[in-house]
Amino acid sequence: MEENSRERALQMAANVLEYRQRSARALYDRLLEKGCAGEDAAYAVARLIELGYLNDGEYARLLVRELSGRGYGAGRIRMALREKKLEPADIDAAMESYVLNEDKLTALAKAKLKGQTDRKSLKRAADALFRKGYSWEEIRAALSRAGADDGGDEME
Repeated sequence: MEENSRERALQMAANVLEYRQRSARALYDRLLEKGCAGEDAAYAVARLIELGYLNDGEYARLLVRELSGRGYGAGRIRMALREKKLEPADIDAAMESYVLNEDKLTALAKAKLKGQTDRKSLKRAADALFRKGYSWEEIRAALSRAGADDGGDEME
């Protein structure tokens, strides 16, 4: 009977991963939500890792590439990786591949400014970029490249 429940958990895990990739911890939690026993869920996760179908390091690197391509900064990407229940070591390793795309950030800044450079528009653009995970230094530089004369202290 134990073997049957393990196989059922393994099949359930495969079905969950077919829908969307997850971290090992997120998959384990999802299997528990679906009614699997803890040891069966742990077996399924371990077996999928062993077979190479579950790799948190690779999953984290793919997320970094995808999110940076969508225009997110390092801060927001780190937060997304933590939300996916990835281990801190996997997050740190994946973030090593992150490279700030200054051209994309400048284009985002220009789009947010909409040709306006008054104080209110600068603040609105800076806040939007901050929510996307960029640091204030990166934002200040991008706004400057986008043609805004920020005066140095308007985003603080």
